Amino acid sequence: DEKRGPLVAAAKDLRQWIAELAATQEVDSTPVVRIRFFSLPEGEARSAFVKKHGLKESAAWVHPEGYSLRFHKKKGVWLVDVVGADDHGAYYGAESLGQLLVKTPEGLALRRAKVDDWPTYSLRAFKSQAFEGSMWAMKDAVRMADWAPHFKFNAFSPCYTHLADFKNPSREYLAFLDTLLTRARRNGTHRIIPEINVYYGNTIVISWPHEIRHVADLFGRSLRAGSREVMLQFDDFAKLSPQDKRTFGTLAKANVALVNDLLGYLRQDFPNVNLWVCPPVYFMPRDKEQERYLVEFGQGIDSTVSIVWTGKKVTTLEQHAEDIRAYQKLVNGHPLVYWDNTLKIPPGWSNVFRCNAYLGAVKNIDSTDWRNLYTFTNGRFVGNTYGPSEIYKIPLATMADYLWNPEAYDPERSFKMACARFDRTNPKLGSMVARFANELHQRVYDLRVKFCENPTVDGLAELRAAVAMLEHAYVQLTDETQNQLLLDQLRPYVNRHVLVLPYFESLLRAKREGPNAYYKELSTVVIPGLEAVRDHVVKKKGEGEHKEGVFRGALENKNIEDLKKLADKVARLRRA
Repeated sequence: DEKRGPLVAAAKDLRQWIAELAATQEVDSTPVVRIRFFSLPEGEARSAFVKKHGLKESAAWVHPEGYSLRFHKKKGVWLVDVVGADDHGAYYGAESLGQLLVKTPEGLALRRAKVDDWPTYSLRAFKSQAFEGSMWAMKDAVRMADWAPHFKFNAFSPCYTHLADFKNPSREYLAFLDTLLTRARRNGTHRIIPEINVYYGNTIVISWPHEIRHVADLFGRSLRAGSREVMLQFDDFAKLSPQDKRTFGTLAKANVALVNDLLGYLRQDFPNVNLWVCPPVYFMPRDKEQERYLVEFGQGIDSTVSIVWTGKKVTTLEQHAEDIRAYQKLVNGHPLVYWDNTLKIPPGWSNVFRCNAYLGAVKNIDSTDWRNLYTFTNGRFVGNTYGPSEIYKIPLATMADYLWNPEAYDPERSFKMACARFDRTNPKLGSMVARFANELHQRVYDLRVKFCENPTVDGLAELRAAVAMLEHAYVQLTDETQNQLLLDQLRPYVNRHVLVLPYFESLLRAKREGPNAYYKELSTVVIPGLEAVRDHVVKKKGEGEHKEGVFRGALENKNIEDLKKLADKVARLRRA
């Protein structure tokens, strides 16, 4: 029943969970445990419903998406009541019940527990990533949107970078968006928040009403299919077209006109639409010009519009109430939506192939306002992603843990739980993946940087040994999992290092022959060779479902930059 999608999804997913753990679809017909799912009616009917079914009261039922789990025995059969305050609560109860399943030599066991649980953040979303060099193909985004509700995310936002030109959306993009919307509506477990950046790929001309109408029509496609929020973005690429410069004079005035006209168009068909806007200054302003933009923009747009912001900085590790209030004051008190960029820390843009615990880099969470950030955002949160989709299930699971219960969130404990839950049938696989990314690949990464800054025999030997360990770890993973997508995403992170070793070996041979041979090898063989490796491993825009690819190629670019500096240094030695 599509109208009760979360309840259907709850039963289906629990059956699948049992089948995967038991490694069989066959079920003994003798009842040992009977599981009942309930979604409580609202209003006065609730009391009668609870009494009729003999349900035990729970404090969780007064909270949206809350649920309770109760075990009791009746005539030799264990009864498990999964009771949701609503359909979503019942679904999340089923997900928690699945975590209580344990594989034993005899089959399966279900650990008893009394659970009363509900979320703190009301909107818990993450977004895909599709900048050039990213591994988030459209199929990855669809798969991760389906994965999201299993970890109690209730929304997913496909990044505007999937849409190369909002004025002329491709058939591929429209089919991708429709797939996300159809699956979300059918399952009923999450919703889609579409994004359009009107300055990405093809700059909007706000002076031309038909271009604003086009944005409204594209957002309408999602709103008709069940979306409640739409996100209009100006971040990072905002610039005035010549026409708009003549018409409006300033970017703020142009953006005010766009937002208000767009909202007017949308409200004609969707009077309850929630319009979110990410301004180009989505952090505390760095100068007076940025401050003037925020003031003018905040005063000019409709009071119901929410502002998407990232905190004091683009990546804000420490949230403090005074910073949040200062920004909100600049935007004239508009409601805020938090956009998080912290999952790339550590180490940052230089290497985003990591499994980081959410807020794991914050030295003291309790000295910040992370635990009550939701009070400033009406409980709305969108997390950004950076690395390959499959390994990002680990950091995203920790983010989901925070969003559900920030008051008690502990990054270290959450990371261990996320690793254990990475694969339902193999609790150790997640830890192996995290070690592959955070320890072994990071070590190779660091050694490559060190070698290219100062090539030595010992440095190459150390690097070669580290690459061998990384290769061995990959082989171990192939023995542990049949998740081919995971293996396909990890393999390029081995290849990128195997491919450069011959160039580094030839470099040391030439170094022994003197400055002339050293310079020639650097400039004609090694640097071009690494450029070829970079071009091979970095996924290019428009390659669609290409399986190879390492995000951005930051390491390759760093190595090339350092080797060029080395070549300049050797050239000076030759002249001397």
